[in-house]
Amino acid sequence: MPTLSKNPLHQIHTVIFCACGVRIDVQNDGLTLQHLKSELHKGLKCHEQICHVTPSFSLLHFMDNTNLAIICGDCNFMYIVI
Repeated sequence: MPTLSKNPLHQIHTVIFCACGVRIDVQNDGLTLQHLKSELHKGLKCHEQICHVTPSFSLLHFMDNTNLAIICGDCNFMYIVI
């Protein structure tokens, strides 16, 4: 499971990645590292309004798509970041 909160995100060309092993190719989406960081911030803010447990990050794979989600098992929160 990704630990995006411990390592900085980087972008080289169309791939956003983290030292925890997360690699997301955003070529077809046209997303930038700044957009991803903004969405992460929004999701974490939404979660902290309802729960004080630290959520986790997860990659969800469905067919040919990969989504990054913020998930909390304590409050059943889920926010699709990208």
